[in-house]
Amino acid sequence: MITETMGSSNLCVLSVIVAMTVASSEAKTKSAAPVVKGLSYTFYDSTCPKLEAIIRNHLSHVFKKDITQAAGLLRLHFHDCFVQGCDGSVLLDGSASGPSEKNAPPNLTLRPEAFKIINDLQALVHRQCGQVVS
Repeated sequence: MITETMGSSNLCVLSVIVAMTVASSEAKTKSAAPVVKGLSYTFYDSTCPKLEAIIRNHLSHVFKKDITQAAGLLRLHFHDCFVQGCDGSVLLDGSASGPSEKNAPPNLTLRPEAFKIINDLQALVHRQCGQVVS
């Protein structure tokens, strides 16, 4: 019983920290200059105003079923960003011209479910917003 209470308490504290971090970084990014000329942090406000809600709702359902999927997504993000920046290249399938990063030895331990979640999100957003989101 004590262990269960401590676990719930730790989860609540972690949730508050994550929420504060997200809120803080969102406030900073909305006011920051674009990283690359021509790009905007508020692009989807006009092209797909429901984008953040769509993603938030889907991830909420995913995490309610299995909270460990959050770690899988974070790990996928880390592997994509670690070497040459966050370009989404770990999500691409290979072709005749070369293998995919998915099949590179460091990425073989990434959760297949994390890739499925990303693909499901992309399909959901395309259905609701059109293909204005890559």
